[in-house]
Amino acid sequence: MVYDWEGKEETMKDLYIHQGKSLEEVMEWFKVNQHFTPSKRAFQSQIKKWNFPSKHIPVHLDHGLIDRVRELWAQNVGQKNMLAILQAEGSPDLTERDLTRIRVVEGLKLRVNNLPVKRKLSDSSKRKREAQPSEEVADEEPAQVQDQSHLPKDQGDPQISTSVAESQSAPATDLTQEVVQKRQAWHQKLEAESLERLRKRTRRRRTKVYAGLPPDPPAPPRFPSETTLEEAKAILQLDKAMYTDIRATFEDICKQNGVIKKTEAGHDKWQAVKNQLIDDYSPIQPLFRVTDQQQLDHHYLALEMICNDVTKKLRTMKCKVTIADAKNVLGLNPEQGRQVKAAFHRILRADNFTSKLEVGPEHWQQLKQKWINESPLLLSIVALGEADPQQVQKAKALEHLCRDVMKRHRDNQTKEEKMKKSNGISGQSASPRSTTQPA
Repeated sequence: MVYDWEGKEETMKDLYIHQGKSLEEVMEWFKVNQHFTPSKRAFQSQIKKWNFPSKHIPVHLDHGLIDRVRELWAQNVGQKNMLAILQAEGSPDLTERDLTRIRVVEGLKLRVNNLPVKRKLSDSSKRKREAQPSEEVADEEPAQVQDQSHLPKDQGDPQISTSVAESQSAPATDLTQEVVQKRQAWHQKLEAESLERLRKRTRRRRTKVYAGLPPDPPAPPRFPSETTLEEAKAILQLDKAMYTDIRATFEDICKQNGVIKKTEAGHDKWQAVKNQLIDDYSPIQPLFRVTDQQQLDHHYLALEMICNDVTKKLRTMKCKVTIADAKNVLGLNPEQGRQVKAAFHRILRADNFTSKLEVGPEHWQQLKQKWINESPLLLSIVALGEADPQQVQKAKALEHLCRDVMKRHRDNQTKEEKMKKSNGISGQSASPRSTTQPA
C-alpha cells in the first residue's frame, strides 16, 4: 500500500527531532491524530529519505562517555565493574561489546598481549634437532605459541607487552662466584636452622620443597596442626567437588553466626558451628557415627583443619589488597603499572632470583631499592620520604607489586624447567635454584 507523505515532513521533524519523541511515539501520534498508519519500516525509510539527523550517537563518538571510561581505566577498574558503573550512571543500554570497542579505539587496554612461550617439541622434531650440527641448532629461533595460563589479570598495550615479553624471554646473566658463595652460605644457614627447629619440635613438618629445602621424611603428624588439608580430605573421603561444597557450606555457617576465628568465637560457639556443619552436610554424617573412638578423633581432627582454613580465608579476604588497590595507592594507571612491573621482572631475571627466603631479606631490599632507583616514576612517588603521610601505605603497595612479580617470575621458572625436561634438553638447568647447591 502506498501512503501519501506530502505535508508531513515538518510535523515529523518537530516530533521526532525537536521534541525528541521515539519512533514508536511518532507513529502513535500520526495514528491517533491523522489516522495515518504506515509500518515502522516505512517510517524509517521516509526519515532516511528526508535526511533527518541521526538521534543515535555511536558509543565510540560519545565524548562524555569516553572521558568517563578513561577516568575509570586510570583508576584500574576492571571491565565488569566498569560496565556496571557506566550502566548505573546513565548508560543502561551500554553493552560489554560497546565498552570493549571504546577501550580498543582509545588504547585503554587492561590486558597485555600473549607472551612468547617456547613450543613443546614433538618426538620427530627432537630427532631432527639431534641430527643437526650444534651451530645450526643454536641459530634456530624458538617458535611462539599463544598461551594465557601465566598472564596477569591487568593487561596493556603492544608497546608495554613487548617490554614484558622481552623481560621474560631475555636470558638470565651468570652469577659471580661471590654471589654464588653468599647464596650457598645463606642456604646452609636456613637448612641448619630448619633441622634445629625440627629437632626441638618448634616447627611443623615440611611436606613439600620450601625455599630450596627438601621435604621432611614421611611420618605421622606429631600434633594436630601438622595434618595437611590433603590428608584431611583423604580422612573425610572428600573428592574435589565435595571438598568445595563443604567449604562453601561452612563459610555460609560462619557468616550467619559471625565467626571468623576460633579463638575469638570461643570453644562452645566453635563446637556449635562445626556440629551445624555435620548436620547440614549429609555426606560426612556417617563418618561421625562410628563407634571406634580413635577413628572418630581422626575425623574430628580432619574437620577441624578444614574449618580452620575456611575461617583463615574469611579473615584474609576481609583485608585483602588487590593489585588494582596497590596501583591506586601509588597513583599508577594500568599502563604505568605494567611498565614498573616489567622493570622489576627484568631485575629478578638478571639476578637469577629464586625466593625471598632463599636470598635473604637484605638482598630482597637491595633489589627493591635498585628497582626504585632505576625508575623516575617510582622515585617521584617516594620522593617525600618520611614527610609523606602515605609513606606506610605506599611501602606496602610497592611490596605487594614486588610479590606479585616474584610469584609470576617463579611460575615462569617452573614452566621453563618443565619445558626443557619435556624437550629433552640436557646439561645444567638454567634454574637459579641450582646456585644454592654446593658446586
